[in-house]
Amino acid sequence: MPARATPICTSWRHPHRCPVSCRPSHSATKNAGWVERPGPGVTGFVPGDPVIVYGSWGCGVCANCRQGRENYCQNLGGQGPGLGGGHDGGMAEYLLVPAARYLISLGTLDPRQAAPLNDAGLTSYHSVKRSLHLLGPGSTAVVIGAGGLGQMTIQILRALSAATTVVAIV
Repeated sequence: MPARATPICTSWRHPHRCPVSCRPSHSATKNAGWVERPGPGVTGFVPGDPVIVYGSWGCGVCANCRQGRENYCQNLGGQGPGLGGGHDGGMAEYLLVPAARYLISLGTLDPRQAAPLNDAGLTSYHSVKRSLHLLGPGSTAVVIGAGGLGQMTIQILRALSAATTVVAIV
């Protein structure tokens, strides 16, 4: 897949602190684009399909991966999850995705609009989802900061919960 929608990682502003896995050819874990050529045995995708690439690539066989929690993979061998763990990322000419399970069809959504949702959207959704059982009517959720992640968290809270949202700007 040619990576065509890849927001720039803010850690690149400090390359001296950035590990090898964060260099441009490897990094860029927020990827979306159009399928170039599905690999052998891949079904459900054809050339030109707009997709977003899930960035946490686990082994697929450990207990966490089998539960859909590949970001907590137990068998990474020290490489780190998914993109940035030795695989070329979205700043490479092409992004080779090792399994169709890491592709999410975007339907009519433009990959350039969807790419930031991969990281910021999933991070915010994960934090809200873990506490959703506590966020019923009459409860209050506090979001600390209103940057990119904070803005996304506020929107997800409003969409999924009946809680009052308080934003602390520090």
